[in-house]
Amino acid sequence: MPKLIVTGPDHVPHEFAVTREMTLGRHPGNDISIPEEKASRRHCRFQPQGDKIVVEDLGSSNGTKVNGAKIQMYTLKHGDTITIGAHMIVFQEDNAPPPEAPLFPGLEAESKDKSRAGEVGAVHAAIDVPAAAELAPLARGKSGSTAARKIPSARVKPIPAGIPDIAPPPRQAEEDEAPPAEETTRPAASAAPVKHASFALAGTIAAAVAVGLAVVLYQNWSSSVAVGPVPAPKVPPNRPPATPAKKKDDGKTVLPVPPKLDPVKVEDNAVPPPPKVDPLQPPADEATVAEEWKKAQAEGRRAMDSGNFAGARAHLNGFLARHPGGEFGQRAQKELADTNKLIDAALDMLLKDAQKAVAEKQYRLATQRCTRLMSADPSGKCGAAAHDLLTKMDESTEPLFAECQKQVAAQVAAGLLDKASAILEKALDDFGGTKWAEQVSALQLQVLMARSFMRQLEAERAKLAASGKPIAVTASSRKAIGVLVGVSGLTLELKSGLRPSSVPIKDLTPEEFQKVLQPLKLADKHVELAYLWLLLERSAGAQAEVERALLDPEQASGAIRLVSLLPNQRNLHVYDFSKWQHQSDWEALSGSWSTQNGRYTLDSADGGDTALKTTALGGAFPAKNARISFQFELLNPGTGYFFAFEFGDEKSSVSLIFTEKGLNLHANVKGTVNERDAWTPGPTHVDFAVSGDTVSVRVNGKPAKALEVGGVSALRGTLTFRVRESGCAIGNVILRSVE
Repeated sequence: MPKLIVTGPDHVPHEFAVTREMTLGRHPGNDISIPEEKASRRHCRFQPQGDKIVVEDLGSSNGTKVNGAKIQMYTLKHGDTITIGAHMIVFQEDNAPPPEAPLFPGLEAESKDKSRAGEVGAVHAAIDVPAAAELAPLARGKSGSTAARKIPSARVKPIPAGIPDIAPPPRQAEEDEAPPAEETTRPAASAAPVKHASFALAGTIAAAVAVGLAVVLYQNWSSSVAVGPVPAPKVPPNRPPATPAKKKDDGKTVLPVPPKLDPVKVEDNAVPPPPKVDPLQPPADEATVAEEWKKAQAEGRRAMDSGNFAGARAHLNGFLARHPGGEFGQRAQKELADTNKLIDAALDMLLKDAQKAVAEKQYRLATQRCTRLMSADPSGKCGAAAHDLLTKMDESTEPLFAECQKQVAAQVAAGLLDKASAILEKALDDFGGTKWAEQVSALQLQVLMARSFMRQLEAERAKLAASGKPIAVTASSRKAIGVLVGVSGLTLELKSGLRPSSVPIKDLTPEEFQKVLQPLKLADKHVELAYLWLLLERSAGAQAEVERALLDPEQASGAIRLVSLLPNQRNLHVYDFSKWQHQSDWEALSGSWSTQNGRYTLDSADGGDTALKTTALGGAFPAKNARISFQFELLNPGTGYFFAFEFGDEKSSVSLIFTEKGLNLHANVKGTVNERDAWTPGPTHVDFAVSGDTVSVRVNGKPAKALEVGGVSALRGTLTFRVRESGCAIGNVILRSVE
């Protein structure tokens, strides 16, 4: 049968039969998990299609290369080689004979007598933090606990110097989940072609160079030579041998972490990596392993109870990577097999619930169930089925939405805003959860804001009329001049001499309407005016009011949401989560996330992480002149909770950390900068802006302390939310770059 031969820096090949769809990446939840810093969490997948095997890149940061060429989707042929960092994946077709001779004959003989210089082991620590809660009854037949419990996490970085009592969230960019504690130094490949004489030379060089040269030779020759078993170098005394890959009951395998060479010196201003266990220490005694197993089992089950399926697998995979054999290794294998069965059963039950909800036209519930499936099983059959179900739901409701639009347009044209609002209110219930919900919500907001503004206008007119101060109105397009005597719907009632007349506001120019508003002291209501002009389909007037609102600190937050409704906007990304497609641009790194009632929701009190994909942004988003806003609310926060917003990449970032002690502003770009400010827990709106080297923040409309961050304008990255010991709901996430 077709198979993949995966070889890492330890030069030990591992075979994987491709009998079904398989994913490969750095995350332990993959079918093939490789501890490679240049691999994405879910890097690529292999799909049987008839008698062929197709490899597909899954939006990885470094791309998937076959025989050195980057691909999106490619049908594999015998001998094709995929290179990801120091890992080689070679494809072999059915019944392909392995090579008879060793790949590196000179090097093989040398390795039998000489140890590898600088060999250092490592401990696999890519463990998700458990999160989410609602899937617990489905997965384990009991309700998940919402009690606040502390989660030791290998992902959380140590507290940077200068931030007492507050642990900033970990910084992993979208494609870097488990940053290494040490960098690996390897000999660089020569720019000149490698000749056959290199093999003879390999037998005479020092053992420290032999391993690095083997990787270089492998990269140059793997595309033309079928890869067979490569003997592992002899391990010196008192050093642990390379751990073989372990097969799970469900066919998944976790590859061991390869040994590392001499570390690269960490710069003084870099955030220190998490501590690593010394691999040269003697093996742990049975009591220590038993205690570690008890902890891994408890954390795995806790993750299952909270609906964090990836976290449940990761805790068990992490233990197996460290202790693949013995009694506890066998227990972990069985626990992992049982866990996978529970996960499959829970996913199937969720899918059935979603199908039932669609059949009963409970679209909000269907969207909640389906988006949770898409988050928990992004590349599996249940996730794909959920996506198809939501797509069909949108298609079936399109005719009803078109009819709703016609009814609303007729009421607005007649100036009957109350009736238009009533139609839209019902439509929000009918179409909530579908793709049409976004348009219904935007139209409803325009109607409500316009109605509110017109009521203010009439109230102020009545006050002036009572004091004997008339308001003159000129409508050049209607050749009408008169005194304002009333407001009805979207129409101004005038009196000119003895003849009354009516002038629709849409027939006034913005300048003429401004003259009416000046004596009423309503001319500075830029956000409300923008919504009014949008409802009247006067985009130029709306654009002008939005620009004025953005210059007013008190109105800027409301204006940013308006920007998305204007035509021809660039460098703008809006996620109000009123439709399910918004969630597809986000990657749930841990926890169980879903779209509920127009918000992106993490249901567990344990916490979780999610990141905006760079593919959704068209690449890394620039911090220069960036304007980012969002809303969040914590759900059932426990002891030691925090909510963190991060913008940046895996090396440099700016963070806002909300805890019970207040707000901590932290930046690690060209150095570390920290500030603290007050914050009262509750529904929170945040505005984040970069201007030059200054990062300014407003929380619920009030300015917080600014950060002076040298080099921040050159930063490019993405947005990540991290939550610990709490659930949360996030909404109205808007990224804008001001040109």
